[in-house]
Amino acid sequence: MAKKINPWTLETYEEKECPDCEVDKAKWGLTDSIKMLNSDEVKQLQKERLAICKKCEHSKDLMGRGWINYCDICGCMLNAKTRIASSKCPDGRW
Repeated sequence: MAKKINPWTLETYEEKECPDCEVDKAKWGLTDSIKMLNSDEVKQLQKERLAICKKCEHSKDLMGRGWINYCDICGCMLNAKTRIASSKCPDGRW
């Protein structure tokens, strides 16, 4: 049985096997994924990718405030897409 950390209390607990809990396990997996998206590694990846996007003619600013908001090719919100390690630039830039 694996040890897990409750993201709200930060307490360690034993993960128990339960055939009826597959839906709940999926929820915890999502929670772990969200925690990972806020790691220092992911923030550095986002910073590097956004620097590339900032120079690209396909990055568009919805509000005209100098923010990089979305990609004109795929329509993705760049602040989110650049954090996901498996995502790819549709123009092959990263």
